[in-house]
Amino acid sequence: MSKMSLKPMSEIIKEKFAALLHDPPNKPFIFSLNAFNEEKRISHVKVAKTLISHLDFLGKNELDEISSKIYSKKEKGCNSKVSDADSLASKFDRYLTTLIYQERGRKQQAMFANFKEIVMKNFLAPELEVNLSAIPSDAYHDPSGKDIKEFFNYLSEVFKKLGLTGVSIETYNVFYFFYEFLWVAKGYTVGPADTRVPTHSIFDHLYATASIINWFLGSTDLLLGLDIVGVADYINKSRKLRDLWASSYLVSALIWYVLISFVEKFGADSVLFPSLRFNPFFATYIYHKYLKNKEKDELIKEIVNYITTYIFNGDETYKKLGIPPYPIIPARATLILLGVKYVSRELGLKKSDISCIEKYVITRFNEGWGRLIDHLITYALSHTDNPFWALFNKVIEKESVKNAVKIPPVQLRVITLKKENEVSNYEEFDNRYRELVSNFKRKKLSKVSPHTQLSNYNYYIDSIGETKRGFEYCSICGVLPAMLILPKDENEYKKFVEEHTGKQFNDDQIEALKAILSPGEKLCPWCLIKRAIGVRPEFLRVLITSEDLRSFEEKDVFIPSVSHVAFYKKFEKLKEDNIINPDKENTISLWKYYETYPIEKRGLLRENPEEKGWKDVSPYYALVRADTDYLGDLLEGKVTPYLAGIIDSSFYGGERENESKVKNAITRYLRNAAKGLYQEVINDVLKEDINQAKELIKNAAVTAEIEINDNDIERIISDLKDFLNKNVDRDRLLLFPSWHVSISSMLNRILLKEIQLVNALGGFVVYAGGDDLLAILPVENALQFVENSRKIVAGIEDASSYKGFIKINNSYFSQLPLVGRSYILYFSHVKYPLQLALEESYNLLEEGKERVKYDKYKKDIVIFKYRNSVSFIPLSLIRPYEENNDNSIKRYLDNLGKSLELLRILYDAIRQKKLSKSLIYDALADTILKSRELESEILVKYLDYLVDKNKIDKSFSLSFVNYQDILKISIINGETSEPLTYNLFKALSIILGAEKIE
Repeated sequence: MSKMSLKPMSEIIKEKFAALLHDPPNKPFIFSLNAFNEEKRISHVKVAKTLISHLDFLGKNELDEISSKIYSKKEKGCNSKVSDADSLASKFDRYLTTLIYQERGRKQQAMFANFKEIVMKNFLAPELEVNLSAIPSDAYHDPSGKDIKEFFNYLSEVFKKLGLTGVSIETYNVFYFFYEFLWVAKGYTVGPADTRVPTHSIFDHLYATASIINWFLGSTDLLLGLDIVGVADYINKSRKLRDLWASSYLVSALIWYVLISFVEKFGADSVLFPSLRFNPFFATYIYHKYLKNKEKDELIKEIVNYITTYIFNGDETYKKLGIPPYPIIPARATLILLGVKYVSRELGLKKSDISCIEKYVITRFNEGWGRLIDHLITYALSHTDNPFWALFNKVIEKESVKNAVKIPPVQLRVITLKKENEVSNYEEFDNRYRELVSNFKRKKLSKVSPHTQLSNYNYYIDSIGETKRGFEYCSICGVLPAMLILPKDENEYKKFVEEHTGKQFNDDQIEALKAILSPGEKLCPWCLIKRAIGVRPEFLRVLITSEDLRSFEEKDVFIPSVSHVAFYKKFEKLKEDNIINPDKENTISLWKYYETYPIEKRGLLRENPEEKGWKDVSPYYALVRADTDYLGDLLEGKVTPYLAGIIDSSFYGGERENESKVKNAITRYLRNAAKGLYQEVINDVLKEDINQAKELIKNAAVTAEIEINDNDIERIISDLKDFLNKNVDRDRLLLFPSWHVSISSMLNRILLKEIQLVNALGGFVVYAGGDDLLAILPVENALQFVENSRKIVAGIEDASSYKGFIKINNSYFSQLPLVGRSYILYFSHVKYPLQLALEESYNLLEEGKERVKYDKYKKDIVIFKYRNSVSFIPLSLIRPYEENNDNSIKRYLDNLGKSLELLRILYDAIRQKKLSKSLIYDALADTILKSRELESEILVKYLDYLVDKNKIDKSFSLSFVNYQDILKISIINGETSEPLTYNLFKALSIILGAEKIE
């Protein structure tokens, strides 16, 4: 390849189209039809080519070229890049099917096929599965495939309506977004990529193939990692909820601005993490660039309705404001790219080396920040009739400040890996990704605060406002000198604003300004910009959709304060009052509770609750953080998420304690990954029952009327044994692109469901990116959020559905049933500094999930914090992969959140006045209960006695015998140890204490 001239991007895009279309989306069901109709077998390759021919928006010649790139490796003279990418895209367990079929005939391959029962196994816990054969679907039981052809005709019609024709990077990116999304939205079922090892979906495989093909199209291969430095520190330095949202969103938007530049040059498949499938940022980009001006067309309107329904949960903010309502892009990303020469050519770089590529990424990141600042400055200059923008303009117009704010408040770390040789074996991606992670870990050892970048700028000498010591520190970040120093005296406030802006403002304007800039606040340039973004968040569009917003329709954007969320209960009561207080018609609220409020009363929500003097409601809110346990390890294929507490990340650093349990966990995964005869043979090989494995193969050959000799059987068994032993001994699950593609898309699904949950509970989502969630919730709804959120992650939210999966329309998708999720419910007073609550909650969660153990396990916990009281509640009671029993996963899921279930029963009983609060006082004052001296049976009777003693409603019934298995658990925090029972009553006391009216 290196000696050949570089292909034009149009040829590269054809390869990518071929990779995305090389298998038909109904492939497993085609095989199922073949199993019942062997005389008229259907070739899935021919079906793929037929379906491609229906995408006539691409042009006939282009379609022929794309089809020609898709054929079996068995065809004579095959040199297909798609076939090569196909074999390396899948998970390692499916790769085994390719390995054992080498140099064997088609009939011998079919012997292992599992066509008559199509199942989808959970990606991470293959014991859990969905029987797709039992799901009615005319699309799959029509041998003509007419319905599938109609879907491809539908796709083609959409592109024609959009005026997108021919092969181009634009048509490819839009197709990449639409393909799976519309398949699901139109009600089709998503099947597995392979019926023999059905652990990932056909779309996981197709999208992974499109990504890995980048490594077959150049003489060098690139893996690019991005990571923003100091994100938590930057976000935590927020004084108002508006600041917190703005700083969180800015991080997402800046990363996105870098990612979209690669998407526009190389295709959406280049972004490996975060997934762009069902991604709100990509959906917003697609809508504003291609759909917005065509929405009058009924077909395009239908597409937009699907986007609103399945990606935004019915929320149209992305249309009205031009940005997704939530920052869902994480602060780190991974890109898989073409060779250096291709990348350098398309980016217009002068030299073809990785240092220039890294420099481009940093420049693009800084350019995004600069672009945002330029738009804010231009807007402020033309809106000095508004007191906030008049002050903003007065600060920013200073030359010293202009120079300082050219530097972003966060820094981007970039690492690029290049390999000269061609992709040689199935371990290539695994080796490359682990090397990337290792390089990041080394870079993180050296930390430089972004604030040091401003050390050479003495902008504070031009500060506006009085100071007695030369400068004042910013009251938001507490690190940089303030540029704007507002007077504390409210009587001086208006005079200060008018004096420094040279403008006259009425009292209403000044009162509105006080809601944005409080008297006595001191802001450095970075924090003033953060505040400005919160005032006009639509300017983030310049990073998300790359629009030029020199002029646009202004909206009144409402971001609540923590007080609004804290007084949720009061607002609920006001719904019943005979009050008329409408809001402005053009208001767009980022607090979705606003949209559920009666239209004629929405003005109530815009007032400052703290000024109302309400005494009949608690002034506390719940700051909620959620973090997926060991996600980084999971992305490396480590099994720490499966055995949290039994091993941790140090196991892979040299400490080999519990190595046998690690091997058992991998063995268990392998023996459950396959289905049918293939699974039986693998199990026998793992048990070293070779004779039984051979017998199974012989019997299957006889049943299938296949000729197979002893040498063939020996080779199959030998290949299986070598591969299985090698993977058990490596102590990790081998990485393939589909591993990352699947996990990343799972995280998108989880966060979208959690966002929907927060909104339904009257909360406000601050950040939902990667595996992290930060939200503000009413105290009384916080417990319900954690209960339901943990079920969403595990895929058990719907008790009537398949465990480990989430159902979207007629399709089932894997969730993360074995991966823990740790939470903190930090109950804070509205007057308590938000910055301190953020920092303490962050530190408590980070330290608590590492330090606190329940018996021998750790992580997967909830931390409750109120004033000086802290409680720790475990969410899971066992680690199912610790045991060599496949049924243990059912016990694990059945008991997941059982401690919260008991807490909920007690909490509801007290709130409904069925139990007296004195139950809590009796339990917490009991030294015997705290000392763990009682045996389980006696403890159950004693707790039942306490409940009976404190009953208000004598009909209330609760027996602790149903919770006997959790009562014996100990919570170990450093040197102290307390029974779980004691922590349950502490948590109950914490929640009710935060609800108490002061």
